[in-house]
Amino acid sequence: HLICSLFLRCNIYFSVVFRNMSLKKRVGQRILNEVIRSVKQPGQWRVLIVDRLAMRMMSSCVKMNEIQSEGITLVEDLEKGREPLPSIEAVYIMSPSQASVRRFMEDFRDPPSFMYRSAHVFFLEACSD
Repeated sequence: HLICSLFLRCNIYFSVVFRNMSLKKRVGQRILNEVIRSVKQPGQWRVLIVDRLAMRMMSSCVKMNEIQSEGITLVEDLEKGREPLPSIEAVYIMSPSQASVRRFMEDFRDPPSFMYRSAHVFFLEACSD
């Protein structure tokens, strides 16, 4: 009886909170609003760099045309080789894993040959101490 009561309360809560918006759409809106639009400058294009986990999330929650309409010209995989674009800012969305952070640091290891002009870094979850 208690389990049914909790289920009904949770069900009602989620239907009120998300109303007509699916979880994927809600996550997609947060990515656009809190990440992409938070660093957007009129007339400036940026590159989006994502690790494997972020790519899976992005591809299921945000459409490419939505990303492009917010000034993202290119989406690239952090784990693959990429051509330097030193005149463009990069937006990184990644998990706070050692591998992803190491790859990010490699992009900015040598000042004269940075991969991008600057970086805006967003982690998918809180970083551990």
